[in-house]
Amino acid sequence: MKTENVTIGMFGLGTVGSGVAELLNRQGAELEKKYGVAIKLKRIVVRNVNKPRLIQLEPKLLSDNPNDILNDKEINTVIEVMGGVEPACTYTLRALKQNKNVITANKAVLAVKGTEVFRQAIKSGRYLGFRAAVTGFQDIIERLSSAISINNMAGIFNGTCNYILTQMQEHQQEMEPILKQAQDLGYAEEDPSLDIDGYDTADKLAILCILAFGCAVTREDIFTEGIRNITLEDIKFAANLNYRIKLLGIASYENNRLEARVHPCLVPRNNLLSRLEGVENGIQINDELRGKGAFTAPGAGKYPTACAIMSDIINIARGSQIYFPHKIKRIPLKSMAALESAYYLRLNALNESGVLEKIAAVFRRNDINIMSVLQQKTARPKQNKRGLLVPLVIIVDKSKEKNIQKAVGHLQALDVIEGAVSLIRVEERLW
Repeated sequence: MKTENVTIGMFGLGTVGSGVAELLNRQGAELEKKYGVAIKLKRIVVRNVNKPRLIQLEPKLLSDNPNDILNDKEINTVIEVMGGVEPACTYTLRALKQNKNVITANKAVLAVKGTEVFRQAIKSGRYLGFRAAVTGFQDIIERLSSAISINNMAGIFNGTCNYILTQMQEHQQEMEPILKQAQDLGYAEEDPSLDIDGYDTADKLAILCILAFGCAVTREDIFTEGIRNITLEDIKFAANLNYRIKLLGIASYENNRLEARVHPCLVPRNNLLSRLEGVENGIQINDELRGKGAFTAPGAGKYPTACAIMSDIINIARGSQIYFPHKIKRIPLKSMAALESAYYLRLNALNESGVLEKIAAVFRRNDINIMSVLQQKTARPKQNKRGLLVPLVIIVDKSKEKNIQKAVGHLQALDVIEGAVSLIRVEERLW
């Protein structure tokens, strides 16, 4: 890929787009001086050109017509930060087909249509930059895509969720006020579903699976469970057991089968991922040939994402290429029902004789071994028509997911249990 002047058209001018425009205005001259290449932001396409903006720009830069970017032959690089699968995917593919470089921060497009986008980039011979789609992990993209022996990876891929869980721990608060705080700080969107329901993490994990294993994975392939139902009670119980609760993306590749899942986990307090605070992201990799590796980075806010986009702009200016698998294959995915793990279960039980015996009988019938039973002495007991309810936490030994799900159903059917049974997987060994 030869060095060329970089003339940019950008789709979207929200938080990230504003950060990119700000950095280009601030550092464009310095980049030109350093790399001998002119870097110019020529056009920004937005839905409403009259909307108040986070940054002051010349009005002539703004347009609401995508063809002002896609049909402009002077624009050789498209930055897509508009979000959503469509029309972002259509614009991305059109830009590549018209021999334009593309830099995207759009996890959803790559997680849903990644195979098609990568193939088109290869066919067109243009630069496809997606560092911003995995934010904190842009510095390991080359390592992942060039590796031939990665067995497992696990990580915290969503700074918003990590911020919420950290604040719940530190301030002993329920999620709702902390989520509002995260929104005020710009860490969470007005509709936080993509973050707290785990879909953003699943999108990033799908991209990382494509890079690390060369496997065609979409969000729909990945078991996904978010943090929406995590309570302060869970945070306290986990702390008493010497764990912290983290939302993890986990993938492993073995015997030509892929396991990929996203869900909250109890992580031992001394583990690297457990120690990540606030909006920090982190990943642990187990590479059979290179050994174990770990990387951390900030993962929320406009500047980390904007800086990742700037890294791709610099790559284009230098004539460098980003690496990704040229052959992406479909392989069988391991069913979540086949997972074997330890588990944390929290339930509200009647405070009367014989209750523990009924609970234990459920686990025996489902071939599950109870490791410990814990009652939070400081927890405020609840009352129902039959009597006092006490919160119990049960840690069970390594068991099959299908068995634990059956047990949860049986527990919820007991007349001595009220409400839903909370289930969190325990990741005792993270390579």
